[in-house]
Amino acid sequence: MDHREIILQMEERKYDALRRALLARDTDPRAEMQEWLNVCYRELVPQQERELIEKQINEERQPGLSEAGTQPKFNVFRVIERGECHCFQVNDASVDALEIANRLYGYLSRETVGFAEQFEGWTSLTECRFIDQMMRCLCEDERVAGAFHIDLDTGTFSALDPENGWCTYPVRDAAEAARFSMGQDEVAREQCFQQKLAGKRINTDNRCLLLCGDRPLRAGDVEIMEWVGMEDGVATFTLELLTDEETVFGSKIALGEDTQMEIYASYDVEKSAVREHLDIGLMREIGSEYFLCPMDAETVDALRQKLDDHCMEQDGMHLEEWAALKHESGPWYEWDIT
Repeated sequence: MDHREIILQMEERKYDALRRALLARDTDPRAEMQEWLNVCYRELVPQQERELIEKQINEERQPGLSEAGTQPKFNVFRVIERGECHCFQVNDASVDALEIANRLYGYLSRETVGFAEQFEGWTSLTECRFIDQMMRCLCEDERVAGAFHIDLDTGTFSALDPENGWCTYPVRDAAEAARFSMGQDEVAREQCFQQKLAGKRINTDNRCLLLCGDRPLRAGDVEIMEWVGMEDGVATFTLELLTDEETVFGSKIALGEDTQMEIYASYDVEKSAVREHLDIGLMREIGSEYFLCPMDAETVDALRQKLDDHCMEQDGMHLEEWAALKHESGPWYEWDIT
């Protein structure tokens, strides 16, 4: 179900005082504002309209009650192909990992326009929408049959398991396993497919790609603090978070008294581009955790402008020129523009 986000602002000292007062009553500003909205809705929206809306919501929650009968399950995909990322949805719950691997075999065996063309009735998704549906799959939402990440450029095929996270295999191994399982009944096919993939799983980056809060991260949520280094043509900057961490990163970010959160943005000198994710580190005495937070294209562009403004303010140079000079100077070069 779609929700509308409402952004309110309050002077920080006033907000902190209000928050402390509400905490003493076992509540908080967000809960109070939500209740106020609910009261306004009940008092201002006519009862007949409220009842109609409630009926529509119940039908979405219980698809069997809708006039159309049942609400179909769907799968979501994130496919990287020829350097481009394409997210889409397929309204067919029968398309499982085995079926996708079978279609990968067909895709690799002949010339095709694109992998999405292997499916009928697919619908394009934004990156943020894919992440949202992926999180629903992780939470075992019954509407999302599966989430898949297929990188045809690097040759990896990943299926999301709510219990174990991403299960990743080489694309060609998955395609061959599907081919060997053909011509058998459904149970035998699945068993053969799993047997052929045994021992082929790839140990991928253990950083979690699932950071997603109440809303997508925006460039205004962070401020550039400082440049921290250049390595392999990638300039790294530390960022300060200006909003509540759970709002944009979700509940996986759990900050305790012994935890320090570090946020990094990266700029690739060779590609002249800001990387499409932030690196998040939770530094703890008992061990550290590392995460990735994806950003949409609009946020990446806005963050690049922030980095450009930072370089102009610090050294009087635009980001691209500044980073190229840093890269040419080498990692140990002490450079004073003045």
